[in-house]
Amino acid sequence: MPAGCEFICRNEECEHANTGFTVLGSWPIGVIDLIINTKKVQALEGFRNNLLSLKSEGEEYACINYPNIDKIPIVGYRVNKWCNTCRMIHNINIILEDGDTFEEALEKFEGGDRCFQCDGYLLDFEELVEDGIDCPYCKEQLVQSRWFANETEDETEDDTLEENV
Repeated sequence: MPAGCEFICRNEECEHANTGFTVLGSWPIGVIDLIINTKKVQALEGFRNNLLSLKSEGEEYACINYPNIDKIPIVGYRVNKWCNTCRMIHNINIILEDGDTFEEALEKFEGGDRCFQCDGYLLDFEELVEDGIDCPYCKEQLVQSRWFANETEDETEDDTLEENV
């Protein structure tokens, strides 16, 4: 099941108190054009415009909105990884090829555990949830608030999702 975790600074002394960011677990992605043309995205003008902007910058894929009522085919997964040195989230698209499972595609992906900027170790969603993240500003542990996307029963039985979500 697609999931995310919001990391929020609750230190009232920090200049960034009550702000934070979201890190996603491995999230199914589809062809950006198909996602832009869904009824759900069409109804959200600002969101749609952001996707159109990403597309014009060369982005080919976008995260699938759940529940996936439009049955957008899953072509891969977006993985968020955190660099403690650079204090940034890297978005990595893992594209499924030749009937690969997510785990098989992830094993084939080169460079997935090293930061593109500093060569430091990248932490995945599970490590971040387990270990937590310190605020980049005040260095106190960020508070976690986890959430899960809504899937329909049909989606959980869909062969393309298998046990990967």
